[in-house]
Amino acid sequence: MLANVESRVSFGTDESEKDKEKDQEQEEDKDKDMESMFAEFWSAYPRKDAKKSARKVFLRILNDADDPRAFLAKILDAITLAKRSHQWQKDNGDFIPLPATWLNQERWEDSGVSETLEEPSDEDRNQKLTNFADTLLDERN
Repeated sequence: MLANVESRVSFGTDESEKDKEKDQEQEEDKDKDMESMFAEFWSAYPRKDAKKSARKVFLRILNDADDPRAFLAKILDAITLAKRSHQWQKDNGDFIPLPATWLNQERWEDSGVSETLEEPSDEDRNQKLTNFADTLLDERN
């Protein structure tokens, strides 16, 4: 009877170790997947400053997401729209926020992201045409 108990105890330990190893492998896979998603975010975001801070915020937010892949898609869509915005394009991108700031402020939720895709004003168009015409004239002279 004692041998029977010992075999059950050791069997339970083996299963417990296998469960721990499986959990550890799953955790490592999750970490790799999250790092991969951060790499996608980093690649898409136009400003490349304070990567360590951005990673920390991104992983924290991603870890809280119900569906990390859907969340990443939402962020990447918002970045695509923001890249076309006047604010992110003016002055050679001087007004693009740091990635960690953008994430911390949940800027992908801004309703203004889509509103910033407005057509340029007539004044902006006229100025661009004038600049273009001046350039052509300068090249001819």
